Amino acid sequence: MLRDLQACIGAGVSMFLAGICLAETTVYQSEAAYLAALNSLGYEVFTEGFEDNPTWGPARSPLSARSIVSRGIVWTSNHPAAVKTPSAVSTASGQALSGSYAVFSSPHGDPDVITPTGFMRDGLILKRVVGATKLYGVGGWLSGFAGSRVRLFFDGDEANSAEIGAVISPPHQFFGVIVTTGFLQVEVRETEGTLEDQKFIFADDFTFALKPGEVGTVVSVSSASLAGTSLAPGSILSAFGDSLAAETAQAPAGELPTSLGGTEVRIRDSAGVERVAPLYFVSPAQINYVLPAGTPAGTATVTVLRGGQQAATGSLQVAVVAPGVFTANMDGRGPAAAWARIRPSAGQADALQLTFQCGAVAGSCTTAPLDLGGTSAEAFLEFYGTGISGRSSLGAVSVTIGGVGVEVLYAGPQGTYAGLDQVNVRLPRSLLGRGEVPVVLVADGVAANTVQISIR
Repeated sequence: MLRDLQACIGAGVSMFLAGICLAETTVYQSEAAYLAALNSLGYEVFTEGFEDNPTWGPARSPLSARSIVSRGIVWTSNHPAAVKTPSAVSTASGQALSGSYAVFSSPHGDPDVITPTGFMRDGLILKRVVGATKLYGVGGWLSGFAGSRVRLFFDGDEANSAEIGAVISPPHQFFGVIVTTGFLQVEVRETEGTLEDQKFIFADDFTFALKPGEVGTVVSVSSASLAGTSLAPGSILSAFGDSLAAETAQAPAGELPTSLGGTEVRIRDSAGVERVAPLYFVSPAQINYVLPAGTPAGTATVTVLRGGQQAATGSLQVAVVAPGVFTANMDGRGPAAAWARIRPSAGQADALQLTFQCGAVAGSCTTAPLDLGGTSAEAFLEFYGTGISGRSSLGAVSVTIGGVGVEVLYAGPQGTYAGLDQVNVRLPRSLLGRGEVPVVLVADGVAANTVQISIR
């Protein structure tokens, strides 16, 4: 309590600038005062201006995205699960304070409001990625319709909130909140607008605060399925957290490095033996690595080192087999990332068909109908996964397509990329005309994620 009071006094900000100072939460209406307070409390800061086009490109108006992950934060509308019209996030130039873009909910407000007096609750949710350390401050610039009022809600708790006040002229108004107990999620909500009196808000140039030296949690899953309570040695894993790397870097061609962009991943197994993991990719929020071969079954500890210093820790369960199948949208669902190989007849060259087709926007891939050829043709499906090659035998691997058991010709290492497995099956002509069908792989009694293909 004493430190909280000292924080309120030590910031050197008048009540006019601070707005209100509580034991754990301080609200600022001056960016200079907010930044000075963060500095006096020793917090580290990072910013988000929505200008990074590789990240925010899928949400450039008139486009929108269900969610965007940037700087260790998942950005969504506060109504992504609406029944009538799910809201997404979008960015446009008209309301930007600086640079080219500001962020807003698209469509604005709650699209399921029926009565004119029902509150629209326009706004955004900012949630830390899995395993991230807490935030201790959030500040940014708002613009909106005259009469709009904004309140922040922390960690999904309606009772844990801070009143920001009315959005005033000139168009952009600063808000800043320091919460000394920390938070993992904040909702920025417009609280006045109704269906008959709609009030919308836009946001730009956020500054967030972290506590220096705080170690986060890293969560590892199969890179293919993005799931899995057990993971296999030699398989490709994705680790999610925050501040895992100082930069984004990808491994060059050839043998995978064990240090990339100053980041390492160390695995201590159930016997206490530590191994360094080969790395495919590192970034502040995600690392793709190979669980070292030879790691025995049981609980293993994962430690991420950044610049030689511990950045995050976690644990995982190691199993001999833990199959996952890669998908075209790289989310563990929907169209398989696969080929169909059509052999017209003996002596003729094989024809290859992709099992998916994709639009320009990430996550837009759908199944592409496969043509299995004439009556004399043979058809084969080649798809990719990880965590499969430890299977006890080829006979321990089964595949059904549309509920039909198919012949498994190969299930093992792909041979070129570390940790990547390949499965080849024969496509029977009984599947003709079935349309989109599920593909289910089971290895040593363990089922992989279900994926789809389509057959004319």
